[in-house]
Amino acid sequence: MQRQVNGISARVLSSELKELELNGFIIKKVSVGYPVSIEYELLPYSHTLEELVGAMTRWGMQHRQKIKSEMASGGKSSGKK
Repeated sequence: MQRQVNGISARVLSSELKELELNGFIIKKVSVGYPVSIEYELLPYSHTLEELVGAMTRWGMQHRQKIKSEMASGGKSSGKK
């Protein structure tokens, strides 16, 4: 399945995927043929991040409106909660 990642350049995506591979989170699988197919698979070590990523996702969802409004106003924060 081909997926495109919006909001990130091919160069940055490639760099990030290499880092994830070097750190044992993913494995790159290249299928020789025409066209060449590249797939990435999560390794068991990547699952150690599930709790952390879940917590960050929940935080982002809870604070989404505040973040959007601050971005719209040029990132100026009042410092208030």
